[in-house]
Amino acid sequence: MTKSYLSQEQQLRAEQVFITHKHLKELNLASEQALAYHDKYLAAMEKVMSCLLNNSDTIESVRTHLDEEAPVNTQPTLPMTGRLAATYSNWRASPELKMMQTELEFLKEVSATGRHAAKKTKNAVQVLEHVAKKCSKVNTPEFEAKVCSTAGKAQEKLLREQQVKNMEMVKVEKAILNDMISLATSWSTKLITRSDALYTAFAGLGHRTVACFSITAPAVPHRVPLPPAASAPPPSSSAASLVLHSGSAATTYGTPFVQPSALSALYAAAPLDSAVEGATAGVTLEFHPREGETPTM
Repeated sequence: MTKSYLSQEQQLRAEQVFITHKHLKELNLASEQALAYHDKYLAAMEKVMSCLLNNSDTIESVRTHLDEEAPVNTQPTLPMTGRLAATYSNWRASPELKMMQTELEFLKEVSATGRHAAKKTKNAVQVLEHVAKKCSKVNTPEFEAKVCSTAGKAQEKLLREQQVKNMEMVKVEKAILNDMISLATSWSTKLITRSDALYTAFAGLGHRTVACFSITAPAVPHRVPLPPAASAPPPSSSAASLVLHSGSAATTYGTPFVQPSALSALYAAAPLDSAVEGATAGVTLEFHPREGETPTM
């Protein structure tokens, strides 16, 4: 282990500087990684929605072709996949999602600023180690004895050397202390502010998600009528009923069949706000103040 020439108090200060820099660096890299994953996740979800719609178009084409030969008891897929894709597009373009990304960018920036400041102080600690080593040589009993054994200009030179090195030590120590005071004051304020802002961004996105993806049951058309009750076989567990329930209301699949091309045109023409009108009906988007006390350092 390398010998340290720092006092116990100086070693504690140096350890605080190193840990502060380490954690600021980790936060900076983590927020940068979160931004990268955020973008990758959204891009992947865009691909998922596109693939769902492609699959829906394909199966609708197959179903229509099969129906020309014999009735096929399959449910139209476009109403559900179209609703999902339209609602996701609305959610994807929401200001709340953009705010989440913005807050992560702010966190990355302020942690980078703190990281660079801590790095500067960390370098000053390394200078302090070097200065402390030089000071240790002019504050030993041997050096004091040497001063006492000389006189005149030789003694003045030794005393001046001792004074200069001790003053340099005090100067570096004071600079490190001031840097740590400044960093602690600035970063504690920013840590509270950015944590609160990120909390608010999560809350806003949560409200938006609930508003967009509320549980509703749109009427899904079904072309093939159900057989009479007397001749109908018992329903299977996977398709026991063609009734969806939302609260106390039931929606049955008895609407006339709509061609996939007409449904595709309907979803393509619908604006983002109106595309999820059914999903957001009766839901008011409100931002409630955060619960609990304001975090303190």
